[in-house]
Amino acid sequence: LPLTARAGDFPGKGSRTKWDAAMKYSTTGIQQARKGNFESAKSSFEEAISIYNQDPAFYFNLGLIYERMKQADQAEIRYKYALKIDPKYSNAWFN
Repeated sequence: LPLTARAGDFPGKGSRTKWDAAMKYSTTGIQQARKGNFESAKSSFEEAISIYNQDPAFYFNLGLIYERMKQADQAEIRYKYALKIDPKYSNAWFN
């Protein structure tokens, strides 16, 4: 499952401290997704977004989870959020 966390790449908006806290959930979400635990991964990415909503990778990863759960409409919404944050975020354009 090709997930990207942008680990170590603070987007430069908002609080770095909040992003650091959110990254813990994002990392957990990636680990869960790789094990096929998509519901748990979804919860982790949603928690990351609730803490810090300015990283397009969080939305992109959540979109990938929705795709794996066969919910393309929900995936598309998350990809569009990623692009709203960063219109040049190429991963979201491909999906």
